[in-house]
Amino acid sequence: MMPYQSYQLWETERSKSAAEQRAADARAGEIAAALSHPFSLAGRKLRAVAARRGRIEYSAPPVAAPSSTCDGIGLTGERAAVANACR
Repeated sequence: MMPYQSYQLWETERSKSAAEQRAADARAGEIAAALSHPFSLAGRKLRAVAARRGRIEYSAPPVAAPSSTCDGIGLTGERAAVANACR
């Protein structure tokens, strides 16, 4: 056993104070955030490309907001028929 390994064993076995534990948790959180950030960005870009190619199915298609003036501009299908009935 190397001399440094005995220190590592002592360090892991001793109980840490609350301040030491909070500092260790903060360091672990910073490392996790730094490591996960590039993967998060890559996933976001891949989802954007997949959505642009039409490979991501959404639960409901986007719907245009109803017009309060009943003019029918930009409406298609049933909404256009309803808007034309208002005239």
